[in-house]
Amino acid sequence: MPDGTAAGGMAADGRSYPFPESGRAGGGRVGKSESFLDTAAIVRGTAASLVLSLALSLVLAGAVRWTGLTDQHFHVALYYGGFLSILGGAAWAGHMADRRGWLHGGFVGLAAMTVSLALTAAGMPGVLTAADVTLQALLAFLVGCLGGVIGVNLA
Repeated sequence: MPDGTAAGGMAADGRSYPFPESGRAGGGRVGKSESFLDTAAIVRGTAASLVLSLALSLVLAGAVRWTGLTDQHFHVALYYGGFLSILGGAAWAGHMADRRGWLHGGFVGLAAMTVSLALTAAGMPGVLTAADVTLQALLAFLVGCLGGVIGVNLA
């Protein structure tokens, strides 16, 4: 076999592995796509991230309405909560993909931030600068990478 294992889950050096098809964890899973990227995992992770962000914004809107929370608190909580939702969606995508978690998570971060920035630009034209967009995209990608790594290791 190209990865140094013999049939039956035995490596060339005689050690046995729990996944006979490839000799490495996750490589012998039945039903997993063998393509480079699992687009379904990325789409589902992005959707999960956006749903988490929406739920957070609804909770925060209620808190602003019925408590002493100010708009400034709302924006700060929503900003950091958005990154936590990217972390969660990316972790789920990494878990579903079961490989290349950093890449799947990074794409979830970029996709979720793209939707978020597009909604921001549509609702408040002229508020975003190129530097803001670049920084937010970079942070979303890095947070997504972290979430994807966490998710693939939970698999």
